[in-house]
Amino acid sequence: MYYSQNTLPLPARYNITSTFWKHHYEITGSHNLYVDNSQMTPGKPDLTFHSGNKGGPIIALSKYKHFSSDIEIGLSEGPTNSMSWDTLHRDGWRSSKYKFTAEVNGRRETFTWHSTHKMSLTRGGSLELVHDRTGAVEAVFASHSAGAASSASASASAAAAA
Repeated sequence: MYYSQNTLPLPARYNITSTFWKHHYEITGSHNLYVDNSQMTPGKPDLTFHSGNKGGPIIALSKYKHFSSDIEIGLSEGPTNSMSWDTLHRDGWRSSKYKFTAEVNGRRETFTWHSTHKMSLTRGGSLELVHDRTGAVEAVFASHSAGAASSASASASAAAAA
């Protein structure tokens, strides 16, 4: 299901499932994640990503900014339990592009999520993560229907960015 350029390594594939009320998500694949969706809980991040299961270490956080389409994202910096914070910034009010920067191999790189119709059975249901400097597609998120599990594929270099 994942299309790739000839230069990309074979991608890892993850399946994303949610509970009925979408309070929690499980991401299974080469690395399992548990995502706690905190809805309107003051002082708590909106999404908390745990490695493995609910009791696993926190590897990422996100906070939605009020009255903005930007999202604050925090990525764990390993055993120190400190977070490196950045903003997932929407290009404009009507734009479907979101940009963020991440450190990759000691260098700050910019990536853009944008909508695509290449993998989706529904309009606007797929996203590609593009490395701005190289133009390489680093990850694809494909939503196949409103009721079914979504899937995401990511190349090894996208995993290194996180």
